[in-house]
Amino acid sequence: MLDQEARDFGDSDLIHKTDSLNMIALQELTESHGWHPKAWIILWHQRTSFPDGEIWPYFKALINKEIQNCRVKPSFWVDYEDFREMRSSGKQIYGSMPGSFKKYPLLDVTRVDSLRASVGLFPLWYMNKIYDWPLPEGYPETVMLQSK
Repeated sequence: MLDQEARDFGDSDLIHKTDSLNMIALQELTESHGWHPKAWIILWHQRTSFPDGEIWPYFKALINKEIQNCRVKPSFWVDYEDFREMRSSGKQIYGSMPGSFKKYPLLDVTRVDSLRASVGLFPLWYMNKIYDWPLPEGYPETVMLQSK
């Protein structure tokens, strides 16, 4: 509740303070009770510091262990990695934000489907057929022909 209220007011100091307090509470709760799947939203609010912020070593190790133990999907970090790459190079790695392909094209359109597969995500042609996702510029026509 406080988290969303801070965002509704648009006060960046209040947002930062609330996010910092939420991170402390999340770390304490996680240490006591383990990772909760809905806690991702609190981490998402810290995405601007991913992966270098002071909170990340704890959560990166914890979630990677959860992934290794099949309690968290291997694709957990995709949005974070795409967000980080979009900020640094203006491109996406996994194409997790298809509505932004024009502004944030893919880093490597020829490898995107193999990268997506490596973390358990469907290829972009599938997302296009099933969910009407747009396909990025330069998406290999051979992939589209094979998918028909």
